[in-house]
Amino acid sequence: MSTPEISWYEQIVLCTSYSVIVADQQGIIRVWNKSAEALLGYSETEMLGQSVKAIIPINFQSAHSACYAKAMAAQRGYSRAKESTVPARHRDGRTIQIRGNLSVLQDSMGMVTGAALIVRLVDDSA
Repeated sequence: MSTPEISWYEQIVLCTSYSVIVADQQGIIRVWNKSAEALLGYSETEMLGQSVKAIIPINFQSAHSACYAKAMAAQRGYSRAKESTVPARHRDGRTIQIRGNLSVLQDSMGMVTGAALIVRLVDDSA
């Protein structure tokens, strides 16, 4: 029995040391790689199907919801070329600082379908 071939894109998500988190238009997590598990303390099984609000500190959830809704309503792709630092809530309840890029995803017709966050922990050497 042969195993299905994994695409290069899937291999990148699986093998990168950066955390890859992808959410659909409603903010439901659809991709959560091993690096995201290590960074935020939640397993892939726990996070798939959950709202991204699970990793947004409570005092930032309102602002996050407004920004996410605006990005999803824009109906055009958006990629933040410059890295940003944002707070995230670890499974143990503490707030950590993560740094990376956000890209709004589109289907073949150019309609917005969700967003990808590719991040790492902020450290003193960054």
